[in-house]
Amino acid sequence: MRNKLIFSAISLVLGCATFMPSYAGYNIGVQGGLSSLGYYTADVVKSGSGSVKSNKAFGRIYAGYDFTENLGLQLGYAYYGKPEFTSSSGLKQSFTQQGVDLSGLVSLHFAHNFGFYLKGGTTWVFRSSIPDSTYFKGKASSSKLALLLGVGAIYDFTKSLSADLSVTRIFNNGNLPKMDLYGIGLTYRFGL
Repeated sequence: MRNKLIFSAISLVLGCATFMPSYAGYNIGVQGGLSSLGYYTADVVKSGSGSVKSNKAFGRIYAGYDFTENLGLQLGYAYYGKPEFTSSSGLKQSFTQQGVDLSGLVSLHFAHNFGFYLKGGTTWVFRSSIPDSTYFKGKASSSKLALLLGVGAIYDFTKSLSADLSVTRIFNNGNLPKMDLYGIGLTYRFGL
């Protein structure tokens, strides 16, 4: 029994190693689109009346490694935008929100260069400060760790270049509200 287990483990490792060179490799990418930052007027405006614009443009750059055709890892930096709060008197206040994320990807490719992927991981979100004033609640700069999940569709132009459409949810953590990212991106794979 022990010998069968050792033989099976060695066969599995050698089998994976046989297939890895054709798919394994580094990649870089860029994404952009719309972020829905999930803030409400009462989060920052003291009087309770006013407005908030929390749907902003976002951008993300990343570097990754594909272990196989279906498994990969990405490390990225994202700028989520600056939600803008307006008080009842017309004064405006905003802050910057950005983050660094680490996520694993599982993809399934179909014929005609088309496929889908699931993404899961964590992101460290940094938010700049808001000074206290007559109309706005002061908030110190803060950083939070939050979970992220995403789903996307992939189209491979070549083995090295692909485009994707994705939806990613960053879950709330304390006073950091949930965020939804709707993006389009390009990925370049080295050595294919």
